[in-house]
Amino acid sequence: MVLICLTSFFSMCRQKRTPISYELPKGFSGWVTVRYEKPNAPLLVQNSEWYHIRISDSGFAETSSVLENGMATDVYYWMDGENKVVLPEYTSENTAMIHAEVYSSVGFENFVSLDTLEIGKEITLPDGGKVTRLDDKGGVSAKSGRYLLYRFYVSEKLKNIQSFANYELPPLPKEHEKW
Repeated sequence: MVLICLTSFFSMCRQKRTPISYELPKGFSGWVTVRYEKPNAPLLVQNSEWYHIRISDSGFAETSSVLENGMATDVYYWMDGENKVVLPEYTSENTAMIHAEVYSSVGFENFVSLDTLEIGKEITLPDGGKVTRLDDKGGVSAKSGRYLLYRFYVSEKLKNIQSFANYELPPLPKEHEKW
């Protein structure tokens, strides 16, 4: 009885979100960044039970939709016309083509210029973060807001994830840090 109650409790704690189908250009490899809550960007489109996000040739997508919290099993594809080539996130052989998946907040610099802020006055940013200019020498206090970015790396071929610690990804390009 106790086991049933605990199982029910933990299953209720698991929040689910709508799964996403990431559609990448055929043969794409490199960093991908999805920017959420971008004004004037389209809302996510939901077909059946999935959101579909098309990634540009340069590795970006933008949506005005809010990033959902929770668990889901997303899928990643190379698009060849209407045909989809599945990019394995993980395989039974401990290999993958999708790496370094991370949700992140953005720096305050995406919203305000430090030199325009009044010293000592805390500002609330559009993502819920907060920033205060401490002095005229560049001192700043900042608290991150909610996640607005989702990033991952697509490898050209399957890579062994057991030796992933020894596999060095290319550095994240500066344009992928911007919201």
